[in-house]
Amino acid sequence: MSVQDSSKQLPQCFIFHEDPGHAWLEVPLHALDLLGISKNITSFSYKSRGKAYLEEDVDAITFIKAWLLSQSRPEDDFSYFKARCITAYERHSFIRSLPGYAIQ
Repeated sequence: MSVQDSSKQLPQCFIFHEDPGHAWLEVPLHALDLLGISKNITSFSYKSRGKAYLEEDVDAITFIKAWLLSQSRPEDDFSYFKARCITAYERHSFIRSLPGYAIQ
């Protein structure tokens, strides 16, 4: 499958989950496979029920850059990506209690 074909199956809107200490980008697990980055995700991220919650410092950036390239955008066009995000703020995020991301 070409990058152009896979880009049609990738999400176009995203949720950033934040709490006072950290933030995570919610993405479908299949999107990591489509972008070929599932093995690049660290154990600092989480997953549950077909979704990955990518920690903000490394894993979210890895995803964002790959997603931007799949959309024929420069990998540093973060404003383009940010325009497709909403932020969900919680005092204590449920994400902290999810299983860690591990490659199966």
